[in-house]
Amino acid sequence: MGLKGPSQTKWELPAWLNHFNPHDGKIFFRCWAAAWVATVLIFIQPAIDNIGLATFFASLILFIVPPAGILSIYLFASLSLLLGMSIAWCWGLLAMKIALAARPDFDTKEALQHLKEAAISHANQTGQSVKWEAQVLVHKGIMLDARVTAVFYVLCCIFIYALARVRLANHKLVLLQLFGTIEMDIFMVFGPSLPWFYGDLGTILAKPAAIGIGIGAAASCLIFPQSTSYVVLDKMEKLIRLGEISIQTTKRRLAGHTIPSAKLMESKAKVLGLYKYMEPALKFLPLDISRGRWSSQDVQELHGPVRDAMLANLSLIDFHISRIESNTGNEAGKSSSTVDEESGLSVPSNNSAFMYALRSPEGSLVHDSIRQRISDTTADLLEVCLQSIKLATKCIKTVNGCRWIGKPPQQTFDDLEAELQSTLTTMRSTRESCVKNTTEKLLDSYRGLFDSQGRFKSPGEKGPWLLRGVVVAMVFEERVVGTASAMERVLEMILHLICTRKSHRIWMPFRLNYALSWLMDGKLSMPTTFTRADFADNVNPDGVVTPVPSHTHSEKPHQHSGTNKVHKTTARKRSVVSRAVAGTYGWLFSPGGMFALRMVIVTVATAIPSAIPRSAGFFYREKGIWGIIAAQTCMMVYMADLSFSIVSRTIGTVVGGVMGMVAWYIGSGSGIGNPYGLSAISALMVAILIWWRIFLPPAFAQASIMAGVTYALVIGFSYDHFHIELYGLPGVGYEAFWKRLVTVLLGVFASGVVQLVPKPPSATRHVRRTLSSTLSTLSDNFALLLSRWSVETEPNSILPSGAVEQNSLDVAAVLLSIDDTIKLLKFETSLGPFDHPTLRSAQELCLVMNQSLAQLLSLSKSLPQDLQRRFLALVDLLDEDVIEDIMVVLALVKSSLETGAPMPERIPVPLVRGLYTRLHQQRLTLSTAMVRDEDYRRYCVALSSYVKFLSSIDDLVFAVKGVVGECHVVQRPSFVLDN
Repeated sequence: MGLKGPSQTKWELPAWLNHFNPHDGKIFFRCWAAAWVATVLIFIQPAIDNIGLATFFASLILFIVPPAGILSIYLFASLSLLLGMSIAWCWGLLAMKIALAARPDFDTKEALQHLKEAAISHANQTGQSVKWEAQVLVHKGIMLDARVTAVFYVLCCIFIYALARVRLANHKLVLLQLFGTIEMDIFMVFGPSLPWFYGDLGTILAKPAAIGIGIGAAASCLIFPQSTSYVVLDKMEKLIRLGEISIQTTKRRLAGHTIPSAKLMESKAKVLGLYKYMEPALKFLPLDISRGRWSSQDVQELHGPVRDAMLANLSLIDFHISRIESNTGNEAGKSSSTVDEESGLSVPSNNSAFMYALRSPEGSLVHDSIRQRISDTTADLLEVCLQSIKLATKCIKTVNGCRWIGKPPQQTFDDLEAELQSTLTTMRSTRESCVKNTTEKLLDSYRGLFDSQGRFKSPGEKGPWLLRGVVVAMVFEERVVGTASAMERVLEMILHLICTRKSHRIWMPFRLNYALSWLMDGKLSMPTTFTRADFADNVNPDGVVTPVPSHTHSEKPHQHSGTNKVHKTTARKRSVVSRAVAGTYGWLFSPGGMFALRMVIVTVATAIPSAIPRSAGFFYREKGIWGIIAAQTCMMVYMADLSFSIVSRTIGTVVGGVMGMVAWYIGSGSGIGNPYGLSAISALMVAILIWWRIFLPPAFAQASIMAGVTYALVIGFSYDHFHIELYGLPGVGYEAFWKRLVTVLLGVFASGVVQLVPKPPSATRHVRRTLSSTLSTLSDNFALLLSRWSVETEPNSILPSGAVEQNSLDVAAVLLSIDDTIKLLKFETSLGPFDHPTLRSAQELCLVMNQSLAQLLSLSKSLPQDLQRRFLALVDLLDEDVIEDIMVVLALVKSSLETGAPMPERIPVPLVRGLYTRLHQQRLTLSTAMVRDEDYRRYCVALSSYVKFLSSIDDLVFAVKGVVGECHVVQRPSFVLDN
């Protein structure tokens, strides 16, 4: 498949702007309406009088947590937010009681008397009321007492620490932690200076927060509500539609057009990102309440075929990426001697040619005439695949788009049923003819490789790369046919659902007992915009992707207990005291413990000025609490790029502040604020901010949140300045924006300093540790592969349905998640040995290893037993020495990636050399009958995947050795070298 002709590029809007469609328009309108109504409350005087100066907090809530997702999940998120604030309120009241009790009554009365006398004296001098002057003196810290402050700080810090640990234990409670911490800041900053117990202190933020949540919940219920099944079906429709990319790419490649591999990588990342976005919603399907034609259980059943179709399309895209990126010139110049040099043996020519063909079939040259023949034989099947994709999306859209009103008649579904049956019949016949015609055309094109009896003969000088042409055509045929078969299963499932579900109805949850386990499982996240976007950078590089479970519930506990099992050791058992000390130390200084500790440190460091009498008044007037909140929200467990985080928050603050100033001066001019003008201009500003919030990539979510929050603060406090009589308001327009910007910068700086202790975060270290943990997962998957191929039993007794595919997707998603971080490494100064090209190469090789292992695990379920035994005998997969060599090499590479330590000089690489050594005495056979056999084509794909797996490990070893160097070098005597 040569590269000829210009690539056909089509201009389109950027991804964050390309949302002008009915579905996204409904989501945008719902979020905009809720945020705008909450903003309008700022300009209604009775609302301000009742809610207080923080009326803007209602709109701020909706900028942080817009009602952009599922109704039930939004309600859960809202309730967790309110629960966090309520718990903080209760704890704050308890802290206030205990703290005020720490000061003797005599001292309290004396301080109150001094406050009264000072207020009267200042009122006589300024002409203000005694009440006003008392308020000013309180905020300036006249009532501060070291004993009260100490108790307040200790109790508040305990609560903040506990919330941080809860957040790390269960990511679904991130909203509870965030807003509980903000509520506690109110008590920590203002509580010590209060002259007496004030129980309504928590209402400053709790009341407007409840109003904002109520507005968001009402919008979710009344404005285009979405159930979980609706959201999942919508994502499935998009996933199926994205399958057109692989089909169109195949057609263009067969036509000889050039396609940039970067564009295909971007498409692959887009598909995986969409699937990962859909995953949390899948976990919530058993608890869904919806109205429609299909139940949540039906949607779950459809998920399997859709996932398989997505994987088949990704496999086809990977095939094209490998072919585009391969150095065809260098590969074509190689001969069978290359293999001989690697093996160090005189391998028989047939073996050499065949193994050379299997090593990297995607990088082989295919003559234009062969490419044209393949294009002719696959054209009809590719066209039918495109039609099936369009039909599948049409069916899902019809079922998903009419849940309450505009329900289509039964005749529409009858027509879809007939069209599905017709398309399936066409698909089956076209697939069978494609397999037959492609195989015959292939054999005709390479008839010189076979004798008159159809047996493979001596390849000659050009045999290796000619045979690679046969292999690449077989692999390509298998990928195309696999894609068609996957789409066929999708259509069959849709047809089954359309035939069995004939009416619309309300569907209730089918696994209510699942709710508690879902809530308590800290590894499951909520499918909300907030959770997915705002904490995308809080990724644990030490966390290993959970290996594929290797047992079913019906097995005994001692059978197949998992691939990551740690066997018992003979080490001496430590005493109870030593174990307690070690456990306590590990708990306190684990990543979660360090995060919570840093949260407490940055809170105390930024809040201290409010507890000092000389600076308390300045801290209150300049709104230092903004700096505390900014510092707390900047704290992250793992931060791949500190500079990007700081810059994004700063830009968001500046943009939101400028928009707030513009809105204020347009809506009020030089006056005190026109409610109608401010409401009108806010409609436009809120639309822009909401669009950014819900449609910008996750990396920019924090910037969009900061923009929305700053806009609400600037315009809210500017209006409060003329309509609320309160000491310490930040000012109007520019003045409010300037104070906001300064406090945010100070808070970000404080969090950055704390984040640097005990050692600064490094993007390079983050990537290295992520790759290291991925290698650990790949080692587990390789162990599972050995377990599967060593047991002759039913596939599902070892591999639960869909587990292999899901695990492969999880690993690929982890590797692709660090793609943007790797791009930024060229701008980072690192003291370690690893550089940007090496880590990029390691990432790509890990992706290849993951793909190869997934292919082998999948084939272990479909390959006939006789071919499986033949495969095992050919490559000695279960040989103890082979297993030990592979595991040792993976462990050494993992260790070097994690620590940067050099690797030993003598390790069993290249691994492919050992494979060729084992093939030395064996004779590989190939015939036209084998090429025509569908199972044998899968057998060749298995061999190719295994060789690619080994060669990828070899390439990874050489790449890592190139930067970390070698140790334990063996100096051979000169006479050995001479010999």
